[in-house]
Amino acid sequence: MKRELGIARCGLACCLCLENEKCNGCYSDNCPDYTQCENRKCSMEKELPGCYACEMDCKRGLLNKIKP
Repeated sequence: MKRELGIARCGLACCLCLENEKCNGCYSDNCPDYTQCENRKCSMEKELPGCYACEMDCKRGLLNKIKP
């Protein structure tokens, strides 16, 4: 686990991701999917730290997928 990566804007646990050794997490521009991530883009446009701070009932990007 890479604790320094923390939790992504959408709530995904970047700290548990093992897909990319060079990733610096959601809050950096090193995430391999950062240009395509709807949740990251939306929360940045709204100047929110993450989806948890938004009042909308959103189903964009990863928030549309069922998580265990």
